[in-house]
Amino acid sequence: MNQNEKLALLKRLQNSYDAIDALSAALKPMFGDDVGFGGLFTAMWRQYDFALDMAEKLLGDEPGPGQSWLRWHVWENDWGRKGLECQVGKTKRTVKTAGDILWAIEKMEE
Repeated sequence: MNQNEKLALLKRLQNSYDAIDALSAALKPMFGDDVGFGGLFTAMWRQYDFALDMAEKLLGDEPGPGQSWLRWHVWENDWGRKGLECQVGKTKRTVKTAGDILWAIEKMEE
């Protein structure tokens, strides 16, 4: 995959995450806090998790002893909305964009 294809993949993943999250938030007032545990939402998030598995393989983001950079960016950094910092080797970088997380993934491959 070239850089543009990788960035497009990350953007599609983020758009999917945002759509599932928005739907969950919209339905929460009707169904309460258990909306995330219903069968429909469990199925959607499992499919999203599968998409993350495939994206890790396509991007070469193999998890080491912990989680992959991609999963860290999705679950811990909220797709860059938290603006957390990552460190690869001796280099630290604030991660806010798809390009930022792609840098970390590719830097680990070196």
